[in-house]
Amino acid sequence: MPIQRQFKNSIASVSDCTCCRNKKWQERKNKEDNGDDHDDDDDNDDGGGNDDADDKVEDDGYPCSESDLSDFEYDIIKEIENQEKMANNTEELEQVLSYILEDFEETPFHNDAGETKNEILLAPNPFIKGFESHKSEVQNNCSIVFPKEKCKFVQTDFRKFYTHFNAYISSDGFKRDTHKICYTYHSKELIYRFMTTSMFKVQKDILKEVAQREEKEIPSVLEKISQDKQLSGPGRGKIRYIGGYVIAKLKYRNSRVVKRSAFAPGKEQMMGECKRRKELLNFLCSTEADLFDNTADPESLLETKRKQNLSGSLCNISDVMFDFFQVLE
Repeated sequence: MPIQRQFKNSIASVSDCTCCRNKKWQERKNKEDNGDDHDDDDDNDDGGGNDDADDKVEDDGYPCSESDLSDFEYDIIKEIENQEKMANNTEELEQVLSYILEDFEETPFHNDAGETKNEILLAPNPFIKGFESHKSEVQNNCSIVFPKEKCKFVQTDFRKFYTHFNAYISSDGFKRDTHKICYTYHSKELIYRFMTTSMFKVQKDILKEVAQREEKEIPSVLEKISQDKQLSGPGRGKIRYIGGYVIAKLKYRNSRVVKRSAFAPGKEQMMGECKRRKELLNFLCSTEADLFDNTADPESLLETKRKQNLSGSLCNISDVMFDFFQVLE
């Protein structure tokens, strides 16, 4: 990982700094010791006035004041905190880039997007800085529309959030700041698309968090619907009618695929699958006359018969399929 190498280099630089200070102190101490051998008379003339200073150097182990040592320790702690923060930002960056690459799948830019991702990971700081700045703006708009103390929201709130979000990513400020980031990378056009797509991930995460807040407000114990109460004939008829609508819709979609792929080259496998689906869907249906003669629940057929048109095109499902939809209900 680039951030791990960067972290190790930073710690190494701190250690090198400490070694340099010790080395300089040792050189100075040796120099002072050599000077003492030749200048004993000068030391005697001083009357021991520098003894306290010499003791200070020996006690501290550094040729510097106690306040300088504290600042040095503070710098080390600050550097470690910055590296930990950068590691967290890099982890989030990799998640964002993975989300962005999904948007480029099965497009002509998929390979270029992969190269752009690698380019960003080699020099992540400009992109991270821009991403965090834009993310902060989006979250500020979110805090206005979706305040933390509120858990229930209406459609107007979501519409307002979408409006603010789209206005921001279309604003001149967003474009100007993102273009500045683009010029720090080779793939300028894709970097702009990367940043815009990353904001949609931020939007998705915000909406997910809002949905979780709303779920917490739902009572944990809901009123259980009694299974002992039997549905009436019209109620069962509505289930049967809706089941027929579902099957008819699937048959219609299948027929559209067949029409579009009938003369297209290389679609033989798809045509075979469509044929098998058609046979399965037809097996789930039955004619109205056969159902009235053989059904175990004639009352459930009345709803579909009541809504049937003159051509009798409404789909009637078999008893087996009707039982399936009743279980789903």
